[in-house]
This record gives sequence, C-alpha cells and structure tokens, in this order.
Amino acid sequence: MQGGLGGLTAQENQAMRGQMAKMESQIVNTIKADLKDKIETKANYSLLVAQVNLPSAEAAKNLCFQLKQETSNLVCVLAFNAADKPGIAILIPEDLVKSHDWNAGKLVRDWGKYIQGGGGGQGFFATAGGKDLSGLPKVIAEAKVFFA
Repeated sequence: MQGGLGGLTAQENQAMRGQMAKMESQIVNTIKADLKDKIETKANYSLLVAQVNLPSAEAAKNLCFQLKQETSNLVCVLAFNAADKPGIAILIPEDLVKSHDWNAGKLVRDWGKYIQGGGGGQGFFATAGGKDLSGLPKVIAEAKVFFA
C-alpha cells in the first residue's frame, strides 16, 4: 500500500526513520566526545557551557542526559542550532537545584529572550526554542556568568 512520505510504504518509512535515528545518534556521539573535553571542574560540580550545532532539539535533550550519565554532578547548558532554529537546553543536578536554588525552567525563560523565544520545564531540566540564532552567544555569556 502506497502512502506516507514521498509515496513510500509504511515499512519503507519505518526503515528510513530508523536510518535517520541511527545517523542522529552517531552525530550526537561525535559531538559528545568533543564536549567532554570542555567540561570544567568547579568546587562541587562539573560545568559544561557550549554552543553546538545539532540535528534536532531532541538531540540536545539526549546529549544532556548522556553527558549526565558519564559525568558526576554535571551542570550542562547547551545553546544550540538545530536546522536553523535556535534552542537552549539546561540540565542541573537535583541536589544543586535545592542547595543553590538554581532552576533550569526559570533560566530558560530568562535566557530565551535572547533567541526571541521561550520555553520551560522543571527545576532540573528545561528547554527553550526561538527564532533568532544571533542570540546564542549571549546565552553562553549569561550562563558562564551565572555559573561562574
């Protein structure tokens, strides 16, 4: 039966989605390896603040959580370009949310203005999307000052 994307069958669509997911995973793994070298050690946590190009906003979330599994007590701020759409992903360990009164949801709302967007989430993880790629360096600068 024909249908779906470009007249492909459901089976062909599923196979193509699987190939795309595998490619995205490989891209994320390459980026992750580069980012691990940029993690700074602070007094009681590790910090990664980086601007990256990613295949999707979902890739930013996946990248944050993969890095969290591999780095103890990681605070991660990614200002990203995903298919010419700016975004922000912030991950903060729950103990630091409590002890430092840091809130990822509040930070993405505050910093989302730099990319002409908004977002939200929970205290430990939040994302924002926007329209203005030129604001990503400002997000990075704000994050570096905030978590200094």
